Amino acid sequence: ALVLGAVRFAGLGRWSLWLDEVYTLADARHGTGFSNPVGYWLVGAFFDAVGGRPDEFLMRLPAAVFGWLCIPVTAFGLRAFVGRRAAALAALVLALSPWHLYWSQNARFYTLACLLALCVPWLLVGAMRGAPGAVARVVAAVAVGALATLTHPSALMFLGPLVGWTVLGARLWRPAFGATDGPARARARRARRALLAFLIVGVVLGAGWVARVWSTWSTRRSVGDPLHLVLSLGYLATPGLGLLLALALLDSLRRRSVAVLSLFVVVGSGLALALGASFFVRVSAQYVFVFLPFLAALAAAPFGERAGPGRALRRVLLAAVLLLPLGAESALYLTQRHGDRPRWRAAYRYVFDQRASTDLVLGMEAPVAEYYFNPLSDDLRQLTSLVYLNEFNAEVPVAWARYGRRMWFVVNRDQLLDWPSRPRKVFTEFLESACRKQTTYAVRWTPRDLDVEVWRYPAN
Repeated sequence: ALVLGAVRFAGLGRWSLWLDEVYTLADARHGTGFSNPVGYWLVGAFFDAVGGRPDEFLMRLPAAVFGWLCIPVTAFGLRAFVGRRAAALAALVLALSPWHLYWSQNARFYTLACLLALCVPWLLVGAMRGAPGAVARVVAAVAVGALATLTHPSALMFLGPLVGWTVLGARLWRPAFGATDGPARARARRARRALLAFLIVGVVLGAGWVARVWSTWSTRRSVGDPLHLVLSLGYLATPGLGLLLALALLDSLRRRSVAVLSLFVVVGSGLALALGASFFVRVSAQYVFVFLPFLAALAAAPFGERAGPGRALRRVLLAAVLLLPLGAESALYLTQRHGDRPRWRAAYRYVFDQRASTDLVLGMEAPVAEYYFNPLSDDLRQLTSLVYLNEFNAEVPVAWARYGRRMWFVVNRDQLLDWPSRPRKVFTEFLESACRKQTTYAVRWTPRDLDVEVWRYPAN
């Protein structure tokens, strides 16, 4: 798993940047008031250390390192729940997962949040067992959990149910993780009391912060779409993983495995929170990315027991159902699918080479173009090289066309679907009637339309 996971460092600079990655650079150096300050502070310190304006490789390097570290932490941190062999298989699933590979090659904070979230149950299990320094383990778990939440608020959807289950379901945890002697039971009791105190303080002090994050989130993503969350999570986690999750749940119910069932409760509660939120705001699959190692561990749970001769072939086939599609998807990600992102760099470089000095450029994800057009700038929310092509500027091309000025348009059709109907109709009619398509930068073998088109006005 560690060897295969090293593919996260392959081709880090090969793919084009996209909008959120550019905002990572811009906001790390020029932004304030973030809801995820730990991530911005960390990458900002790294960017300052390397000096100058980082290229694609350097911007993505921290995420790749954190993503690779998730693999061994999965193998060691989840043993208490599913056993050594199953946790190792979960690490292999993570190493092969194209979803985990994708976020390991993005200049964002999801792999860091995932890494920190993985450490919390590791620490809590030791505390519930009454290990020496149990209260200190609780303090460390709370501190790491707070860092995970401040890295990205989505981590709270896993950590909240985890802490609540640890406190409220302590008696159910005891057969799996409970202390065996008197001193250990006393330490475990003190640890549970400390965790309960932290939970109460956290609810009181954190409620306002959670409300502010929710308010910001609902303002930016005010259209709920639970089907989008279900379908995107099903695709990214893969149907094979879903099948093995169902089999693992049945197996753990049959064996009455308290540890595995406890993890099912925690993960199920967190995903239920995400699904509930998706009725009110748009929750993308990336916001439940932190659950991926735990889903992998649960799917691998039946492999924790030694198999007899009659079950060995069945296990090999089930492992193949889980692993082979992941490997195939990751291979496509690294080749035909161009890192599962639109080819903005190639499209904007084409325009840069073809345009005259008086031409007007209008493009989607314009801060990405600013990064490539203006090599000295890192305040990329301030545009100097082109006009942002969005729903608010949909009628700008029609106005400029009256003066006969040549214009270039860089368009992704999928993003047009997010525009209101009227500006979308005005722009598409102008584009298809008055302009001529120059080239298309296609991304194949993906369910999303990631193609980038370059158009020019006038058509002749």
